[in-house]
Amino acid sequence: MEFISKKQQAIIDFIEKFSFEFLYPSSIREIAVAMGHQSISTTHGFIKRLKNKSSCPGGGINKEP
Repeated sequence: MEFISKKQQAIIDFIEKFSFEFLYPSSIREIAVAMGHQSISTTHGFIKRLKNKSSCPGGGINKEP
């Protein structure tokens, strides 16, 4: 099992809450704003690393264009 940092867990929690509330997935920009990131590339890096983690719910995060 791979370690998930607090920041990564915060992103997972945001995605789950957003999806439950709005019934569709959040965009990278919405995640960036919620996390206080100045650049969406920072958020994209977090998402990219989370996609590869087997310890995430459902085996990781799926990113669609």
